[in-house]
Amino acid sequence: KFVEAASTVGMRAAATTLLSQTAFLEVEVGEFLFEGYKDPFLDKVCEIPFMNFVCDSILDLPDRIGMFYEANNTADGVYEIHDGVENPQDLGKIETWNGKKSVDPS
Repeated sequence: KFVEAASTVGMRAAATTLLSQTAFLEVEVGEFLFEGYKDPFLDKVCEIPFMNFVCDSILDLPDRIGMFYEANNTADGVYEIHDGVENPQDLGKIETWNGKKSVDPS
């Protein structure tokens, strides 16, 4: 049974996709942070029969990937952050978010 499964078109396509990848992907900083980039590995995986259903319906993968993709100019609250004047060790530490010293458990 394993040999039969391994010889199917989908399994061969998956093996080819996995074996053709490198450990790193080179993208522009703007793409990585804000504009998003297309991941060739995910694109290839999602082209495999049945995986396209998983990618589109179950995982609901976005067309592009980026740290802040589709989040530009999106406010997420008011932060009070130490400026380091009183204690340089506190520089950059968040004191409150939306007036709260701790985040409510979800």
